[in-house]
Amino acid sequence: MSTNDPFDGDPDLLAAYRRGDPAVVVPIVKNLTPSVLGFFRKKLGRGMIGISGVEDLVQKTMMKVFGAAARKNWDPAKGSLWSYANRTAVNVWNDACRAKGREPGPEPPIEMDLVPDEPITEEELLRLRREAAMEEYFDTLPPLERELVRLVYEEGNPLTAAAKRMGLSRGVARALDREIKRGLEAFLQRRGLG
Repeated sequence: MSTNDPFDGDPDLLAAYRRGDPAVVVPIVKNLTPSVLGFFRKKLGRGMIGISGVEDLVQKTMMKVFGAAARKNWDPAKGSLWSYANRTAVNVWNDACRAKGREPGPEPPIEMDLVPDEPITEEELLRLRREAAMEEYFDTLPPLERELVRLVYEEGNPLTAAAKRMGLSRGVARALDREIKRGLEAFLQRRGLG
């Protein structure tokens, strides 16, 4: 059993989880969410999901962990609840990759990839909401602007290099970049995230 397991040594909480006691949802979710969120955010670099998809994957993981079948199927003799939740997150990730027609890649070492972390702060939640809103905004852009965002802000290319790769003049690229930034600022303001 992992020494990082926040549920280790709390048999009452684990028994209440098995019974489906709603009182344990909050403490379990508070302990699981930061590490599950961190796991999916690490996967962003693989280009499989956008930032807005992270919240959906975390929610799917939590729904599976708290589903009646999960509580019934979890066997403490085969592993901790922490490991079970981590395996569930990996399975949700694999399903998301396959749904996009991609292979999920090698299995991560569960206990090493998902370790307990500090609870999410209000600032972190605000930052995540802003990132999700930004991703949503970028998804609404026309293909040319989306490509510029990808090259400059996701890949980190200088604007002039992105313009050259796209066959645009520097002036056109700068104008598009200004337009994208203005649109994003207005979008965030409308969402109360400006």
